[in-house]
Amino acid sequence: MTRDDLITLNEARALLARAVAKTEALRQSGCFVVADLSGEPVAVRRMDATGGAALDIVRGKALGAALLSEASSSFAARVLKFPPQIFAAYQQLMRGQAFPGAGAVPLLRGKTAIGAISSGVRIGPFVKLPGVSPEDLLVDGQPANLEDLIISYAVGGPYRPEHGDDMARWKEAYGAEPDASLKGHGLREVPPAMLQPVLDSAMALADRVIARATAQGDAVTVVVADRYGHVLTIDRMDGAPPAAVKLAEGVALAAASLQTRSADLAGARPPIPADVLRSIGRHLLPLAGGSPIFFNGQCIGAVGVAGRDPERAQRLADEAALAR
Repeated sequence: MTRDDLITLNEARALLARAVAKTEALRQSGCFVVADLSGEPVAVRRMDATGGAALDIVRGKALGAALLSEASSSFAARVLKFPPQIFAAYQQLMRGQAFPGAGAVPLLRGKTAIGAISSGVRIGPFVKLPGVSPEDLLVDGQPANLEDLIISYAVGGPYRPEHGDDMARWKEAYGAEPDASLKGHGLREVPPAMLQPVLDSAMALADRVIARATAQGDAVTVVVADRYGHVLTIDRMDGAPPAAVKLAEGVALAAASLQTRSADLAGARPPIPADVLRSIGRHLLPLAGGSPIFFNGQCIGAVGVAGRDPERAQRLADEAALAR
């Protein structure tokens, strides 16, 4: 039995492009994840000026919302009523670490759950932002908080609050309810983001890998990381296995952290001891598929590629890194 529950990479990218655009228009930055029902990301975008730990938190929200087909706020409200050992059991039994905090909602196609979208880090339930008109945080005259507004805008639906009483939050911030004459334009369309040079460069690099893989008939996951091994983008092509996400991350981290091709680490003789690798990074993988990116003699990041053929993945990563 089959059902139409697959999110395409193009669909995921379109959602995240809207989230990034709205966030930039509101003079903020953050990280966004679209995951499918595997709980693994289909696409990730970390905006410039967003901390490196962002993905781990935002990913944890998306995982719970995707696997449980419920908003992360609902999951959080439920588990926080239970003894700590109940939540610990959730964490042990689920395939990843679910983060019990608002900021992720299920994605639906009709009435069918197809995954989740999540946001976070530097994006919270704020109703007052420096340099931003209060009208930009009103929808039909009612207060909207930043995080829920961005997600609602990204999916193109009505405003959906997930962080409690927006009016109480508004009165605390401004001292009174919004002026009744103001309808606001929180969900007004904004132009595409234009002020994300690092993110744009990472996306362009991923595009080169995807174009080359498509020409070869491959389906891969591409991860682009910064010089510290923090993920900037993830793109999982249609048909690529969900497990390829963690593999591509692991080889990108290896290439960035050690500034060498991950295939060379895989073939090191003698092999690098496992405890040495763990001391560098718990997700580091000495397998083929990762290549560091150099500019003016300095390592500025890495690209990791994973699919069904590790040797092809390494070639794709090498070509992308050299073509920068």
